[in-house]
Amino acid sequence: MLHMLLKSPYLVDIYEFLHFFSKEDDFVALQDGVLIVLKNNLFYKKFIKIVKNRYVLKNDLLARGLSSYNNKFSIINYKDLVYLTEKNIQQIIWK
Repeated sequence: MLHMLLKSPYLVDIYEFLHFFSKEDDFVALQDGVLIVLKNNLFYKKFIKIVKNRYVLKNDLLARGLSSYNNKFSIINYKDLVYLTEKNIQQIIWK
């Protein structure tokens, strides 16, 4: 399953999100969801332990001026995002 976070992690119940997440799932941060990659955010430690396949859209990072972020996320482009949506038939959008 592909989980896509579109809102700031501070506006979504991340702990509920983590409850629905399984080890095989993929995660992509888009739009304001890219704020989850900021260093020392409240959710980081628990999030990293549970979510193994972590991606962030490069264009949204750049659009928000985020040059200092946690390197535990793989940076992807739109082509990679399309691949992830094709790979994961089931998808949940957290917004």
